[in-house]
Amino acid sequence: MSDNSARRDAALKNLDKELKSRARREKLRPLGVTLATLV
Repeated sequence: MSDNSARRDAALKNLDKELKSRARREKLRPLGVTLATLV
């Protein structure tokens, strides 16, 4: 049972990390677009 819960915890951590990095990228994209248009 602990093996299954450990696997679930690892999957949740991985998913959380993925979502955070994606959210960060989404926030930074408009900045990059405006910088590209200014240059």
